[in-house]
Amino acid sequence: MSLSAVAVVATPASAQDAPAADSAHVDKMRECSGIADDGARLACYDAASASLLADFDDGSVRLVRTEEIEQTRRSVFGFSLPTITLFGGKDDNGEDVEPLDTLTSTITRVSRIGEDSYRFTIEEGDAVWEVRDAPARFRMPKVGDSVEFERASLGSYWVRVNGAMGAKGKRVQ
Repeated sequence: MSLSAVAVVATPASAQDAPAADSAHVDKMRECSGIADDGARLACYDAASASLLADFDDGSVRLVRTEEIEQTRRSVFGFSLPTITLFGGKDDNGEDVEPLDTLTSTITRVSRIGEDSYRFTIEEGDAVWEVRDAPARFRMPKVGDSVEFERASLGSYWVRVNGAMGAKGKRVQ
C-alpha cells in the first residue's frame, strides 16, 4: 500500500471541534527526519510512531483510503455540507480541493409522485432525489437508467436521464 493511497484523519468528538488539519503527527515526523544523528533520529521516530499508534488505537486518528473518500464524496452529493476538505475547500497547503459539481449514477428505484413529478433512488449512498413539475420533454426515469446531476443555482441540480433534456431536481434523502 502506498502512502498516497491513504489519509490520516483526526476524529474529534464533534465536527465543530475539528482543527483545520491534524498535522501534529506529520509535523513530528518531519522534525525527526531533520535530525542528523542516527540514534537520536530513531528515538524521535520511535516516539512519534508510538504517539500515532496510541491515537490510532483509541480511535482519535483513522486511516482512510483515497477510494473511500471519493465514495463518500459521491454518496453525499446534493447535500449542503460543513467545510471539510474531503468535500471541497482548501487543503493544509491552501490549495483548492474541488467539490463535485457533477455526478453520474444509475437509478435503482423509481416512483411517480404526481402527474409530472418523480422520486427516484440512485446507487450512490441510496440517495433519494425528486424532480417536481417536470417539463413535458422530461421522460419518466426507469430502474437501470443512467442519470446525471449537475449543480445549478439556489441548491438545485439539473437532472438528465440517459442524456436527454434535463429538469431541475433536488436531493431529499
